[in-house]
This record gives sequence, C-alpha cells and structure tokens, in this order.
Amino acid sequence: MGTPANTTGAYAEFDTKENAKNAFAIFETWADMATDGKLTGEDEGDYEICDIDIKKEAILFAAFSDKTANLGWQCERIVEFLKKQPGCKKIEIPIMIQGKGIFWEKD
Repeated sequence: MGTPANTTGAYAEFDTKENAKNAFAIFETWADMATDGKLTGEDEGDYEICDIDIKKEAILFAAFSDKTANLGWQCERIVEFLKKQPGCKKIEIPIMIQGKGIFWEKD
C-alpha cells in the first residue's frame, strides 16, 4: 500500500457559462466511465473521481487514491481531457498527501 492522497479545491475554468455547461456534461460522463473502469487506451487505469459540480464558469471536482503516484497520474489524465474542451482557460488541481501526521496532547 502506498501513501494516500486527495485533491482539494480542484477546478477547470472556462471562458463562458455555456462552454462550462457543455464541458460539465461531457466530463461527468467521462469521469463516471473512468471511475467504473470503462476507459480504454492511454486513459485506462485506476480512477476515483467524485463531487463533480458546476459553478458559474467553472467545473469543480475531487479525486483521490491510496497511492500518491496514481493520483498524480489521474490528475494528468484529467487535465489532458479537460484542456481539449472548448473554452477551457485554466485548470488547477492541488494535491494533499496524507501522511501519518503529528499528534501531541498534554497530560
């Protein structure tokens, strides 16, 4: 088992609400197929994409994996997919790595 990781505040920004709406429908289908293991070719792999939403000109989403390297790969594939959608201006996918953490408690 690797080190778990997840995205936080991931989004793709579009030039218009209409382009965002169109891309949202396409991305939602693609993400469902990815998570269900139904993609083929270079996109085939282990995905966990969830919490897909739209707000004004942006598509919001989250992704996670039990392995940090796999999450990085997922995010690269998501960027490759979304940047091809008409009107895509910007994509940000911050990744949080979940370590064991540091804990302290005064007796």
